[in-house]
Amino acid sequence: NGSVTRLTADEAVRMALENNLGIQAGRLGPEIGTLGVAQARAVYAPSLISTTVTRKSTEPPGNFLTGTGDIISDDSFRTNAGLQQLVPWGGGRYQFTLDASRQTTNAFTNYNPQLGSNFAGSYTQPLLRGFRMDNFRHQLLTSQNNQVIADIQLREQITLTSQAVRFAYYDLVGAIEGLNVAQLSLDLSRQSLKDNQTRVEVGTMAPIDIIEAQAEVASVEESVIQAEARISTVQDRLRALVLNPSQADFWSVRLEPAEAPVLSPVSIDVEAAVQNALTNRTDLARARKQLDNINVDLRFAENQRLPALDMVATYNLIGLAGTQFEFDRTSQAFPPPVLSQSQRSFSDALSDVFGNNFRTWSFQFQFSYPIGRSTADA
Repeated sequence: NGSVTRLTADEAVRMALENNLGIQAGRLGPEIGTLGVAQARAVYAPSLISTTVTRKSTEPPGNFLTGTGDIISDDSFRTNAGLQQLVPWGGGRYQFTLDASRQTTNAFTNYNPQLGSNFAGSYTQPLLRGFRMDNFRHQLLTSQNNQVIADIQLREQITLTSQAVRFAYYDLVGAIEGLNVAQLSLDLSRQSLKDNQTRVEVGTMAPIDIIEAQAEVASVEESVIQAEARISTVQDRLRALVLNPSQADFWSVRLEPAEAPVLSPVSIDVEAAVQNALTNRTDLARARKQLDNINVDLRFAENQRLPALDMVATYNLIGLAGTQFEFDRTSQAFPPPVLSQSQRSFSDALSDVFGNNFRTWSFQFQFSYPIGRSTADA
C-alpha cells in the first residue's frame, strides 16, 4: 500500500526537474560544452619554455687553430627561458627566448672561458592558408556552437519532460475518473440484477432475463479491473518521471492528483502561433546551430584549398663576455704569445644584448601547394 503523495501538476513538474535522471544527465551537457570551449581556447594560452643543456666532449684536432694538444676538450653549459604563443587572430605564432652560456676549451680562442647571451625572437604569419581560418579556430567555433546546442538540448529535454509529466498527470486524473465511472456502472448493474431477481420471484419477468443481467454485471466488473490496471500503469509512468528511482519507497509510494483540469475556451492566432514556433522551437534552434557547424566546416575546407604562404620574421641579439686574450699579431709563432688579458662579466654580455649592439634580422617566405586534388578539395 505505502504512503500517498498528493500533488498538483506544477508540483509534479518541479519534482521531475529535481529528480528525473534524464534531466540530471542533460544538465551535464552544457558543462561538457563549456569545458570543450575552454579546451579549444587553451591552445591560445602563452607557454613558458626553458631548456638547460650541459655538454662535455673530447675530439682529435681537426684544424690548425686547435692548438698543440693532442686531444681537444670542450665543456659547456647553456640555459634559456622564453615565451611562445599562438595568437587568436590571423593564425600567427610568436616565440622569443633569452639564453645564457659558459664554455671552456683548450683550443685556441679569443675568449676562454667564454660567456655568452643571446636573444632570439621569431614571428610566423600565414598569408593565405590559415589566415582567415585554421584548425584551431575551426575547433573553437565548433566548440562554441556545440555549447549552444547543449544548452538548447537541455531546454528541449526540460520542455519535453514537463510535457510528459503533465500528460501523465492528467492521464492519471482521467484513469481515476474512469474507475469511478466503472464502479458507478457496476453498482447500477448490480442493482438492476437485484431488481430483475425480485421481478422473477413475483412472476413479472422471465428467468432468462436474469442471465442477461448477470452477464452485464460480469462485463462491468471486467471494466473495473481494467480501470484499476490502467491506474497502476499510469501511476508507474508518472512515478518514473517525477521520482528518483534510488529512493527506498519508489515502488510503494502512491501519487494522487490534487487538482482536476480546467477547461476554458482559448482563441488561437494561427499566424502568430506559426511565427512563435519558428522563432522559439528548440528543435529548430538546434538544427540552425548544427547548420552553423556545417558552415564552419565549409569555411575551413575552403581556406585549406589555398596555397600555404607563410612569412617568418626573426630578430637575434648577441652578447659576448669572459676572459679575453690580446695576442701579439706580429709574432710568427703559433699560437701567438698573449700580450694581455681582460675580464668581461656576464653583465657586459647582457649589456650587448639589451643595448642592441650586435643584431641579425631576416624575413623569409615559405610556399607550398599540393599538385593535384587536395584533401580540402575532396
